[in-house]
Amino acid sequence: MKKLLYLFALTLFFTSCNQDEMSSEQLASEKNAIEDQIQKLLSGYSAKDIGAVKSVFSASDELMVFGTDAREVFRSLSEWEEQLNNDFQLFESAKFGALQNLSIQISKSGDLAVAFFEAPAEMIFEGQTYPSFFRSARTFIKENDSWLIVQSLSATASEGQSSAELVKQMEEAEID
Repeated sequence: MKKLLYLFALTLFFTSCNQDEMSSEQLASEKNAIEDQIQKLLSGYSAKDIGAVKSVFSASDELMVFGTDAREVFRSLSEWEEQLNNDFQLFESAKFGALQNLSIQISKSGDLAVAFFEAPAEMIFEGQTYPSFFRSARTFIKENDSWLIVQSLSATASEGQSSAELVKQMEEAEID
C-alpha cells in the first residue's frame, strides 16, 4: 500500500510540474492576444486616442519607454502621456500598414512576453506626407488576465544606410 501511495505521489508531482507549460493552443491564443494589443496600440496612436494607447501599458513602477529620439526616455505613464500629447500636436495623421516580421516569445510560466515587429508607416506633417518604416520591441507582462506593455523601444528605420550599402558606396567611390 505504501508503494502505491508513493507511486501516486510521484505521478501527481510530475504531472503538476508540467502544468506550468502552456499547450500549443494556449500559446497561440496568448500570442493572438498580444498581437491584438499591438494593433490596439497602433490604432490608438493613429487616432490620437491617448486613452486607447495608455490602456495597453502597465502602470508598473518598472515602466520604461524609449522613443525615437535619444532624449525620449519615460519611466511613468504620466511622462509617456506628455510625450503622446506632444506627438499628437505635431502630426495631422498617422497610418500604420500591416505588421511584418512579428515575433512573439512567451515565458513558460505565461506571465512575461517579448514582441518584435515592424510596419510601414505614413505621417502627415503640415500637409506633407512622410513615409517611414517603424520598428518596435515591447515587453509585456500579464496583469489581471491582460497583456500590458512594461518596456517599449521604438525606432524609425533608415533606408540605404546599412553597413553593406555604405561599404559598397565607399568601394564605388574608390573606383572612380
